[in-house]
Amino acid sequence: MKRDNVMWIGVASRQTQTREISSLTWSDIAPFFSVAIIAASLFFVAFSKMEVRRMGYGVWKLSREERSLRDQDREVTVRLAKATRPERLALVAESRLTLRRAEKGQIIHMTESGLALEQ
Repeated sequence: MKRDNVMWIGVASRQTQTREISSLTWSDIAPFFSVAIIAASLFFVAFSKMEVRRMGYGVWKLSREERSLRDQDREVTVRLAKATRPERLALVAESRLTLRRAEKGQIIHMTESGLALEQ
């Protein structure tokens, strides 16, 4: 008989636990939701800061690449200017192409109407 009473008390306590769980109200759950929202917000802030830093590194890398390309462009422009200066062209024409300087009377200037101008 004692044993039956103990079992019944155990069954009764299980039934009250299920009633307590099923009868939870918003005020009972609200603290857990607020903690979850705060934790999610903190994770979002940390994630967005990491993304900002990652994008900053990308911008820094691209600016370095732009600077090096700009330097290369300046270098190529200087080399082109050196190669096409008139003194250099005259030297190459005389040494490699065996050309001579034009003398007076060899150049004929033409006008739009087709008349030659005297030198």
